[in-house]
Amino acid sequence: VSHLSYMISDAFLGQLLRLSAESSNVGLGEESTRSRTELLALLARKLDLKAVVSTLCHIWDDIVENGSTAIEEVLALLSVSVNQISKSTVLGSANAVSDLILQIMDLRRIQLTSRTEDGYTDDEISAIEISTNEVVTKFIYKLNDTVFRPLFLTWVDWAIKCIDISSL
Repeated sequence: VSHLSYMISDAFLGQLLRLSAESSNVGLGEESTRSRTELLALLARKLDLKAVVSTLCHIWDDIVENGSTAIEEVLALLSVSVNQISKSTVLGSANAVSDLILQIMDLRRIQLTSRTEDGYTDDEISAIEISTNEVVTKFIYKLNDTVFRPLFLTWVDWAIKCIDISSL
């Protein structure tokens, strides 16, 4: 990843991110956690934001299945990506990032409308939403008005269509 990041295909990136999510769920220890978070930070700095985000969108269900730690790590990856990358690159990836943000924000509705033993707790969902809000704020600061307005309208439309989320 450090030296040949351009050779990482979308399929391989998906595999890396799935394995990362799975390893966050099995309790491999502190050294494994450190290695995994270092890899995710390296991916965030070296790979194209649009490729990372589109891969995350495709494997989102796998990430959610592996628990809140996996989601928090994905949010940390996204935060580093948005922070490290230029405004012009973020502008070019804005729609893809917005799609991922909507998937993340839909977590509360999905988890709380179909409660199971394996589901997320209210505290886990709240922590994920706080991290998501921090990433979204960084993302918004990188946007100009021309790009932000259509995204904002999309987010408002999403919020209006998710009527059952207001009761949660």
